Amino acid sequence: METSQPIKIAGLGLESEQARNHYVYGLYQGGHNLPCYIGLGKGVRATLSTRRMARLGVIAVHRKLLWNMTVYEAKDVERALIAHYGRRDLETGCLLNKTSGGQGVPDLSPATRAKLSAAQLGKKHLPETRAKISASKRGSKHAPEAKAVKSDVMRRRWATPCAREKQSESVRLIRRTPESRAKTSRASQLRFAIPGEREKVSASMRSIWAARKAAGWTGWI
Repeated sequence: METSQPIKIAGLGLESEQARNHYVYGLYQGGHNLPCYIGLGKGVRATLSTRRMARLGVIAVHRKLLWNMTVYEAKDVERALIAHYGRRDLETGCLLNKTSGGQGVPDLSPATRAKLSAAQLGKKHLPETRAKISASKRGSKHAPEAKAVKSDVMRRRWATPCAREKQSESVRLIRRTPESRAKTSRASQLRFAIPGEREKVSASMRSIWAARKAAGWTGWI
């Protein structure tokens, strides 16, 4: 079940503008005017999401809130709506969403992070599994077409101020912890213990600085 007209969300000023193939939808439980979940997709994504929630015991109908968008526009709208309605796991609103939307998982609740951490604690690949993974990656290269697509996706992503800010803040938070600093230090020690590695890094840095000087770079501003 879905509506036949876009729903305008008061106070957000979000409306579809151009013909695209992505949409943002909401799941609504019976008797509730507020959504219990916000998602994005195309095709039958909303229907599949409704069925998945039903298997989890949440009976709801889906409504397309906004459509005819690019995937980038849909991600921005999804993030805005999740922030607007709030999440149950963070005790800020009515949604069952576990992330802030868009690109995914940097802001899981402490309880969810603890569960995921406990589930993965002590798990390691078997030696033969690690050997297979290593062998499958050795010497592999992306096709030029795949590289071009990946490059275009990254350019579009970093053109969004929100994406840059989230990535930058995530890196800052990770690097501030004593555990992270100790791990980085240990990794550097192990790397430079490899014969010839220090010389290789030194040669690479000399090449970078030579290229910068040739381009007229005069120093940090």
